[in-house]
Amino acid sequence: MKFILFCLTISILILISTFTYAQKLKPNSTVKANQTTFRIEEVKQFGTSSNGITVVNVNNIYRNHAPKVYMAPGDLYGKIEKGGMLRAFKLTFNDNRLRQLLPDHGINLKLYISPDGKVEETDFLLENTTLLNAKELAQLQNAIKTNVFFKLSPGETKGGDFFTVSLFVKYQNVLDGIER
Repeated sequence: MKFILFCLTISILILISTFTYAQKLKPNSTVKANQTTFRIEEVKQFGTSSNGITVVNVNNIYRNHAPKVYMAPGDLYGKIEKGGMLRAFKLTFNDNRLRQLLPDHGINLKLYISPDGKVEETDFLLENTTLLNAKELAQLQNAIKTNVFFKLSPGETKGGDFFTVSLFVKYQNVLDGIER
């Protein structure tokens, strides 16, 4: 009897999880999550489709502009404040959800950073079979903007309007409490 009750409970939890995260991101579409609208673009390599999608907030303004001043991504990696990215992911995903996302391995982020080190915008590069949904991406985007900062000095950002850096965050590292 206990075994049947246990199996029934597990089945219900799986169904709830499936319905909660059932919304799929489809290439060449637009989806809305709360107050955020995302455009999903198919990633093309050499003019042909790949297995990736880029998910972009339609209100992002930096994406189609080049920064006035270039800062090497390597210079930016060392300037990220410790703990911020891990905190953003932990605020967005509980451990059970992170375990569900493990087949995706991780997420590619492109961050648009203001001269004072604040993350202004985020683009997401995902596999087109991603297990993530628009609501989770909106929550993650907000958590990153609130928790991730870069230590930039006025001298190195002089004349700059924004800077970009791309990061890959592994879900297993988040589960293990490892930053990047």
